[in-house]
Amino acid sequence: QLFLGGELSTVVTAAVWVGGRWYPAQVDEASRTVTLAADAQAEVDAWVQDGSDDLVIRAELEGARREREWRAARVWVPETERRAQAVAAAQASREWCVPQARPATIQRTFLVCMDTETGDLRTRRSNERGATIDQDNRALSTGTYIEVAVRHPAYTDVRITLQDARGGSQGQAPAVSPAQPGPVETEVTHRLFAPREAGTVEVRTESGAAPVTVTTLDVVDRYLAAFRLGMAVTTPAHQAWKAGTPDASGLAPIIASDGDIVDGELVVSVAPFLQRGGRDYLVPQPFRLAPQFGLGVVAVNGASIRFSLLQSYYLGAELELTSTFAVSLSGSLRRVGRLASGVQAGDLIDPSTSIPTIHRFHPGIAVAVGFTPRGLRLKAPAR
Repeated sequence: QLFLGGELSTVVTAAVWVGGRWYPAQVDEASRTVTLAADAQAEVDAWVQDGSDDLVIRAELEGARREREWRAARVWVPETERRAQAVAAAQASREWCVPQARPATIQRTFLVCMDTETGDLRTRRSNERGATIDQDNRALSTGTYIEVAVRHPAYTDVRITLQDARGGSQGQAPAVSPAQPGPVETEVTHRLFAPREAGTVEVRTESGAAPVTVTTLDVVDRYLAAFRLGMAVTTPAHQAWKAGTPDASGLAPIIASDGDIVDGELVVSVAPFLQRGGRDYLVPQPFRLAPQFGLGVVAVNGASIRFSLLQSYYLGAELELTSTFAVSLSGSLRRVGRLASGVQAGDLIDPSTSIPTIHRFHPGIAVAVGFTPRGLRLKAPAR
């Protein structure tokens, strides 16, 4: 397009010199644009490509004593439009969806960014060190501060409220508002809200004549520990004994009952989560480690089925595969049956007498799988 700069009154006639000849033209005084016939437009396109000749526009203005002349450059933008384009480009390239208000203590932060003009909505969840965990997710965990950043036209009042089951809150403004370099056409207003309890939270934004914006967020629980019910394969195995076949003297040797080299055992355990403030399940993570403490309840092998609240003790580490399922490797201390002191396998005894045995603690190793119903997780405080 061809634009005319400077003062411009009503145009009576106009012509454009390009490609070695004059072409009639039409001028729109309101937009300052010059319209040419199709053959002239082709010459202008060629001039833009090579620029070998000057492009001249002459116009007879109403009330003027003589014609007005413009010599064109291949790039020309009115000053007001150039300034607006520069401001728009500068603000578009500047990242405004960044946290500005930091809590007094190191805490997790959930940032909600809204642009009242474009309707753009972004979110960013950060850990205690300020590193981004995930983006564009409308769920956060308890114990997380909520910061709302609203980009709006400059000098426009903005009202930001947060509504949950306890009522509404205006939040707190940062101590110092962030400055924006260059010409200011938009501003960013920040508000900081304390952590909320589990449930649904609504962020309401009102700015000037723009419609009220309501953004719904889900607040989910964090957990300090999980109680698990599972099955372990563990050593050493419990051993039972019996009298063998009597010999000619009527005495029978002591032999081991048929059994397994390992025990299967029902285990109740607890896994404390070591993450600061507990663990949430907003971002899928297939492998989460935690220490594990367990207690054996019922043990089974080929020799016997026994019930004891203090059968075995476990200490080890678990690998959580899902929020309800984990596998663990532990050291064990088990109370298992053994022959009494001074008695060993093969000794001859009267078959009618009982075999002297004793229960002793022996160290071992165990592999277990555990399941955690939702109700057996210890919730972290909401604040």
